[in-house]
Amino acid sequence: MPVNSSTAPEPVNLALVWQWLLSRLSGAPGDRDCPLRLMTLSSVDGEARPQARHVILRAFDATAIVASFYSDARSGKVVELKGRPDVALTFYDPAAEVQIRAQARASRRWDPESRASAWHNLPATSRLSYATRQAPGSAISAPFTVGRDTVDSEQAYRRFAIIDCEISEVDYLHLHHGGHRRAGFSRGDHWQGSWRVP
Repeated sequence: MPVNSSTAPEPVNLALVWQWLLSRLSGAPGDRDCPLRLMTLSSVDGEARPQARHVILRAFDATAIVASFYSDARSGKVVELKGRPDVALTFYDPAAEVQIRAQARASRRWDPESRASAWHNLPATSRLSYATRQAPGSAISAPFTVGRDTVDSEQAYRRFAIIDCEISEVDYLHLHHGGHRRAGFSRGDHWQGSWRVP
């Protein structure tokens, strides 16, 4: 079976599972139909309360093992991550019946070249989200009473943030009809994996 198949690999060896994980996550950002493109980001706010929300996986670096997403720099999650950068990422592929959980450390990317490239590759409809004058979550009087700057304004671009999540641990769970299979992978000098009790 090719490692980029949406079907989870049979548990022959850990290397095959790891290759499948990396291949599926690497391909997800460019495939609007891939369920792994939508990930749950879990963090802790300033009052130590858990917060979870869906974000779009915009890039996955299979060498560095880094998952990236975009956000308005004024959003609550960006503020939370500045104070408490440790996060959990959760992905689920219903067709493959695989859940992937990851522990990661989030940081904002400041590199001007990659930010500019990502911004210019965003459709205008997506850039519109960063043009709102009020911060995400602000109270408004009605659904469409949001003040906006122009889509390509400097203000909108300043609000655009890329968040990189450097993954340190991965938990793989295949919900198989013949018995669930689970494996864990940890970053060290090099990535190591082990089978685990489901």
